[in-house]
Amino acid sequence: MSGTQTAQTIRVVGRVEPHIVHVLVYGGSTLNFIQTQAARKLGLQHSRSPTLRVIVGNGEELVSNQVCKGVPLEIQGHRFEVDLYTIALSGSNVVLGTPWLKTLGQKFSLRIVSSSSTPPQIPKIKHNNPNINLLLTRYAPLFDKPTHLPPPRFTDHNIPLVPNAAPINVRPYRYPHAQKLEIKLQVHKLLRNGWIQPSNSPFSSHVLLLKKKDGTWRMCVDYRALNVVTIKDRFPLPTVDELLDELGSARVFSKLDLTSGFNQIRLQPQDCLKAAFRTHDGHYEYKVMPFGLCNAPATFQATMNNIFRPLLRKIVIVFFDNILVFSANEEQHVEHLEHVFHLLPKHQLYLKAPKFFFSQSQIDNLGHVVARGTVAPDPYKVQAIVDWPSPKNLKALRWFLGLSGYYRKFIKGYASIALPLTALLKKDAFQWNSTAQTAFDHLKQAMIDAPVFTLPDFDSHFASTYVRELHAITSAVKRWRQYLLGHFFIIQTDHKSLKELLTRVIQSLEQQHYLSKLLGCHYEIQYKPGNTNVVVDALSRALDLTNSSLLHLTVPQFLFLDELLLDPLFLELRDQCLINPNSLPDYQVIDGLLLRHGRIWLSPTSHFKELLLREYHETLVRGHAGLSKTMKRLLENFYWDNMNKEAQTFIRQCVICQQTKYSSHKPNGLLQPLPLPNNVWEDISMDFVTGLPLSKGFTVIMVVVDRFSKGIHLGALATGFTAYKVAKLFVSMVCKLHGLPKSIVSDRDLVFISRFWSDLLKFSGTLLRMSSLYHPQTDGQTEVMNRSVEQYLCAFVHEKPSQWYYLLPWAEYHYNTSIHTASGLSPFQVMFCKPAPSIPAYITGSSSIDACDAVLTSRDEILVLLPKIDLVAYKLALPLHSKIHNVVHNLEDKVGFVGGDIDMTQPKTQGPTKTKTNDEVEMPRAKRESKPPKRLEDYVTYLEASGIISQIWRRIEKG
Repeated sequence: MSGTQTAQTIRVVGRVEPHIVHVLVYGGSTLNFIQTQAARKLGLQHSRSPTLRVIVGNGEELVSNQVCKGVPLEIQGHRFEVDLYTIALSGSNVVLGTPWLKTLGQKFSLRIVSSSSTPPQIPKIKHNNPNINLLLTRYAPLFDKPTHLPPPRFTDHNIPLVPNAAPINVRPYRYPHAQKLEIKLQVHKLLRNGWIQPSNSPFSSHVLLLKKKDGTWRMCVDYRALNVVTIKDRFPLPTVDELLDELGSARVFSKLDLTSGFNQIRLQPQDCLKAAFRTHDGHYEYKVMPFGLCNAPATFQATMNNIFRPLLRKIVIVFFDNILVFSANEEQHVEHLEHVFHLLPKHQLYLKAPKFFFSQSQIDNLGHVVARGTVAPDPYKVQAIVDWPSPKNLKALRWFLGLSGYYRKFIKGYASIALPLTALLKKDAFQWNSTAQTAFDHLKQAMIDAPVFTLPDFDSHFASTYVRELHAITSAVKRWRQYLLGHFFIIQTDHKSLKELLTRVIQSLEQQHYLSKLLGCHYEIQYKPGNTNVVVDALSRALDLTNSSLLHLTVPQFLFLDELLLDPLFLELRDQCLINPNSLPDYQVIDGLLLRHGRIWLSPTSHFKELLLREYHETLVRGHAGLSKTMKRLLENFYWDNMNKEAQTFIRQCVICQQTKYSSHKPNGLLQPLPLPNNVWEDISMDFVTGLPLSKGFTVIMVVVDRFSKGIHLGALATGFTAYKVAKLFVSMVCKLHGLPKSIVSDRDLVFISRFWSDLLKFSGTLLRMSSLYHPQTDGQTEVMNRSVEQYLCAFVHEKPSQWYYLLPWAEYHYNTSIHTASGLSPFQVMFCKPAPSIPAYITGSSSIDACDAVLTSRDEILVLLPKIDLVAYKLALPLHSKIHNVVHNLEDKVGFVGGDIDMTQPKTQGPTKTKTNDEVEMPRAKRESKPPKRLEDYVTYLEASGIISQIWRRIEKG
């Protein structure tokens, strides 16, 4: 009677000589049956039959293993011979099912003795909601076991193999004798349902029996060898966390489970032979999708998604054959269940009755307990973890970590707690000790104390209350973007100015930076006074002693303001400005700062003067510029007394400038400049800086200068460059931005005098102006530019010469934004008619991206001098290949211009030393840009007076 039950049953009286029997005619029964007791009373002969498991109307499963062949049965004058299987029936002596109905060659009109409308009973399902009971009655056929092939679908499973893969033929296992009968019964059932068929395929895999929770067996096929040569399907499988997120507003749940879900999907006909398997007594192949195929989960999930697509994430979530229906209340839930029940028979899908849970306020789903917008670990799984014995081997440890790791989001610091255990997973590292046992017990206790999480409710507005202004808002939106995108949410803050963020003009780079992160979000900023936000303030500002050592990394401290408040001169001037502004017309107080002519005033005793000088002289952006350019940058924002003198002294003491710069003076003779151009980038000059260390394959810098604005472009070339490569670089550097120039001034390099270069520019309408032989002064502007580029690169890559290529953009930026004495403007201002936007200083650690933090930190990093070891010894920054020790005695080594507490050293130099006076010392120079004649040698003279050392270079004859 393991067929589909109908709503109508027919009872008639029959005769098996010489006794009367009560007969139930039931088209839903797949076989004909007789009561075991009635067969014995009638004296019927029986023989053994394959063991059959029969599910009867009350859900009970009975066993039949005997059959009575050719039993003569008479019903209302008509005689039949039927085969009856013995079974422990109740209510009727004989049941005639579809096999008897199929044998009827003629139509008979039977006088019905009795007829009853018996609603089918859904096994093991009890519910007190009459609407749900009515729904279960209407869709009773859904709960029958499928006994036929599923319909063809678009998502029928296929098994694509890698090219040239040979047929898989795996040698079968030897099966225990007790399992052979079970395998035979299950194969017989599959054959009867039409799910498998005999095969002569060259493919063959072996069968395994796996015991279920209820003690029955599931037959699986070991397709591991076949899976190795199968092309994997990358259909996205759902994640548990994403599915649980959909249940935030749900309050009523029903869980459904498909009967042999994988077997309810067909295999494509051409792939059936690949799914062949061998048992101890036959060779068969599947016609439906079996368990064990690597792409089966993807196919099954794709089928479920296609079937339930109109309802997904609205009232249904599907995780393989697990279907969860959720609603906000009981009334909606009945309606939602009906939608689901309507889809299932339409696609010929059947449900498993024993695994149903209807209209529950709390449901176990995917290893979690979901109830009223909360989620917690399944207590049965937690108990399994708590009861887990100490692992004796690596396999047991992996099982424990796998199970506990599934709930790692409920355990704060799971990775740190489990670190002693995960360390044992290394090769040959498993050795259970007290540390591992402590971590093992700690994890168990953490599972017992696991919190209950609140699920997001996407039907409600999200209100995020933070006090750390724009950075906090963007960080919070970034952290929760998967919940906020596509939904309206509210941001509450006690920073009132942020309330107008969406309406006011964006003025600062910080506002642009942070507001761009909120683009695409639908939100409203609400002002919430701090006194009404006490709880959040207390939580966000509570001191965490475990992290107190990190507070200085995340909270900026404005030491400059603290210093000002301790300076008596500042306080005096500030108070005077506030009391009587007319007494100091050049000064004003804004935001607690004292400004002189709009520039921040610094006290003569301020320690920040040296820091500012370093910032405005020694960074990549400032480029070790000279006094004039450094002062122009400083005067844009700051002022203090004797500012020019102190800056001059600081730059003269700069060790990098002394090592990399050489002296320049006005040329002798009459100055004969080239005629001035009329517009930017109409008349340019070009030259090459050659002989550089190899950097990313390049050894040459091409320098292009606009003679009008003094702006430059820098490009890199490899050794042995040709006119064609120069032209190609020239187009990508200059022409694409400024068009072709009217004239180009250059020296007589082989590239510039080549026929290709001459004709290329001639036919482009560009006039070539070349210098005379041995007269570089013709293009003196480019020669000066070459020197500036060399000096900039030397200042920053003198320790790593092979890195100069990466600094070319910064060298170009530095020069184009520097103020020129002749024009009083920077090239950037001349070209674009506006000052270059300032680059805000970066606070180390502000970015959570390590690579970004490293790049910005290195950009703003100030070159720091190496320390002094003691009164007469210094530590040098020598190259790695240097053969001398890095700690030297200052009296034997060359010393640069120094003053105050700034110590600067140079590598030790071999050569004669001549003492002229007690305070005058001469030493040979380690390196000079222009070499003297062989009979001459350069010496530097250091004169010390009042603690200040100055240097004078001299050239004397040897010997």
